[in-house]
Amino acid sequence: MSSVKKTKTSLMTKRVAAGGGSSSSGWFASTPAKRETEIFYVKYSVCWVLFFSAIVVTEVYEQFDRWWYAAVGAVLMFPPILISLFAPSWIGPVEASRPWHARFSVQSNAWIFVFSFIGNYFWTHYFYSLLGAKYTMDAHRLNDVPVFLIACTHAYFILYHTLSTMLLRKTRSLGLVFWWALILVMSYVTAYMETWTIERFPYYSFIDRDAMYIVGSMCYALYFVVSFPMYYRIAENKADEVHWTTGRATVDAFGAAMIVTLLLDFWRLWIGKIVDGAVPSQVPFISPTGTLF
Repeated sequence: MSSVKKTKTSLMTKRVAAGGGSSSSGWFASTPAKRETEIFYVKYSVCWVLFFSAIVVTEVYEQFDRWWYAAVGAVLMFPPILISLFAPSWIGPVEASRPWHARFSVQSNAWIFVFSFIGNYFWTHYFYSLLGAKYTMDAHRLNDVPVFLIACTHAYFILYHTLSTMLLRKTRSLGLVFWWALILVMSYVTAYMETWTIERFPYYSFIDRDAMYIVGSMCYALYFVVSFPMYYRIAENKADEVHWTTGRATVDAFGAAMIVTLLLDFWRLWIGKIVDGAVPSQVPFISPTGTLF
């Protein structure tokens, strides 16, 4: 009997070491808090995508001033943050039973906020200087980046990282080579599709749209090559879930952002601008205007 128990314990230990202790082979997480949050994020994403699509299709944005852009950004960004902090019962009973700092919804929002804020504040300038992109809408700006864009990115990245985590979880057993090949493909497809889907919005433009689609999407994909596998790790298995806190998730996002910053600057040094008219600078993420808003 003792021998059987030892064998079971050994097999369990090997399973934890090989798969991180996650028993889920489905789309949603095996850890209850993460599962509840992922289901909530899918529902939330359906709502904001329909809302944002209606704005683009009807071209009502032509009537917007900077305050209307700010209002739309707030509608996209704040619901998941505020619900995770003040109404976790809307997400699920497990999330509601936990202190705020131990909720996966709070951890994931903190991760996404840090990563997307750094992406907008710093990395948008690589788009300006290397890819020939520009934003011309009348919107409040921070370091010459529309604040509206910062808010929208939070919603976009919640969608991207929820779906990528689900797909990575579903295919984790197919092997490491396939898994990383999938990350590369997902990263490029995500970058390409975002550029393509907002083509009708005239206030986000490129000097050469075809070059941005084909080559620029590779540059943008560097974000996700790093962020998809790193976000996937957060509270993914029961053995490690207890060690994830909001503080750890926040620091983890800063680490991911530093890796992407290095990759983007390596692109600047080795590949440079992809179109004529883009002007790469020594420090591309410093705003030439020097204004705060």
